[in-house]
Amino acid sequence: VEIIKSSDNEMLAQLPVYESMALEALKGMGVEMTADDMYDLFKGDALIVVTGMKEFEKEVTTYEFDDDFNKKEVKKMKKEMLPEFTFMMSHRSKANLVKLIDLGKQSSMISEANGIFQMSVPDMPMDIFMKVNDGMLLVSNSSDVVTKKAKKLISKADLINPKEALKIANSVQRVYWNIPKTMDIVA
Repeated sequence: VEIIKSSDNEMLAQLPVYESMALEALKGMGVEMTADDMYDLFKGDALIVVTGMKEFEKEVTTYEFDDDFNKKEVKKMKKEMLPEFTFMMSHRSKANLVKLIDLGKQSSMISEANGIFQMSVPDMPMDIFMKVNDGMLLVSNSSDVVTKKAKKLISKADLINPKEALKIANSVQRVYWNIPKTMDIVA
């Protein structure tokens, strides 16, 4: 926490300015958090995996016109191919993370059943599912992944063998891009 607050990085140095605005905004929405709660919320490591393409249905509104050009609203279901993804992120405080999710529940964008949070955003063709475990936030547009049904969907023969898993683990790449410094060089 102190490293972030006292950093020489220009972008990170601006955080205290936004810190009070964010805390006041959360307070106005009924979420009590301290600055340390906010800084300690996420550890900073995350993983996103795109596991394939999936067909999602989305309701769209179209219009039809009669011979006299009177407009009539028609709702139809449209199918779209979109990436299926899973996002995982470690956190330090389940209680504080749940406070933020509860904020979404108050707005009716998030519902909960059996510890699984479902986020439905208008005009978004898919729902997002979340599960908060001790130390891990799991987010996916596949309910099977979040509800642990995924293992039942994959046959043992299709799983990656341990040798291949080790090769993948040893090939992980990390990238840090200092965008402000790049912009200084380019500009």
